[in-house]
Amino acid sequence: MKKTKIRLISASAGSGKTHRLTEEFAAFISSVGNYNFHPSQVIATTFTRLAAGELADRVRRKIIDEGDIEKASVIDQAMIGTVNSIGGQLLSLFAFEGGFSPTLHVIEEEEKELLFQKALSLVFNDASSDALVHLEAKFNLQGDLAIIRSFIQQVVDSVRMNGIGVEKLNEFKDDSIKEYLSRIPDAKKSLEDIRKQIVDFIKPLRKIIEDLNDTTNDTQKLLKDLELFSYRIDNGHSVPWSDWAKLAKSKVGAKSRKDGAFDLIQEILNKHIALKEFQQDIREYISFVFEKAAECLTVYENLKKSVVLLILQIRRRVYLTCWTSLKCKPSLKINSR
Repeated sequence: MKKTKIRLISASAGSGKTHRLTEEFAAFISSVGNYNFHPSQVIATTFTRLAAGELADRVRRKIIDEGDIEKASVIDQAMIGTVNSIGGQLLSLFAFEGGFSPTLHVIEEEEKELLFQKALSLVFNDASSDALVHLEAKFNLQGDLAIIRSFIQQVVDSVRMNGIGVEKLNEFKDDSIKEYLSRIPDAKKSLEDIRKQIVDFIKPLRKIIEDLNDTTNDTQKLLKDLELFSYRIDNGHSVPWSDWAKLAKSKVGAKSRKDGAFDLIQEILNKHIALKEFQQDIREYISFVFEKAAECLTVYENLKKSVVLLILQIRRRVYLTCWTSLKCKPSLKINSR
């Protein structure tokens, strides 16, 4: 067997990878072979914990069959495990060289979610409640914070996975707002400019529909919804933007459709994306998500430091940084063959 520092065994399921690993592992530590390494000088990674345990057992049995009871008794000193498990052990061994605490606890996905939710709950404080109430009303969230939470978490996860600094989020916020607004018409009118026009168009609709004798459910429902919409607009009540979009796309009966009774008012409602108020609310929504994501990241990092945790999602990047650093290479070379 040619001596190499790294041996990669890659094959399909059931093709004998574990057998091949067992043979090569045993050859490295066997007293009767060409290498005679101590088990603690060998690292072997597998995809699952089950495979790691099976590999250790097989190597132990093979060494016992060769009569080397002493080597077999210390096989547990070899680093055999999944990539994450091995990475965690190496980080602990070379913590000081890598600039980490030697007492690292890697949290699993369930723990990570709990920690993130704690950070998120801390940033949703009284200071943000007014802005949140406004966003809930304008975007019809109905008290369901899960929607905003999911957007914030997407931003946080992207930042963490790509190693982006929190300070860049403000720049990304501005880019996101600019990108969104570039895809819709420029805001030329305000709600106040079209309020009277909307009310005046809706008022005569009931008489028009009666004259058309359109008693279909679709037409009657839209008429009722538009009258409620008109009342709320006329009296200064907040109307979710989703209501504008829904009314603009609502179906009508055949008679009203042929007559075009609702065409003009639906066209006006469909242009809500060009209202100054809508675009301002979009700016506030995007800003809120990015600003809360930045706060959440800061709180999240502080929570991790307080309990000395290394998050599963970023640890592979930390491993790579550590193992390629000049400080860690000498220690890794001495301890592993």
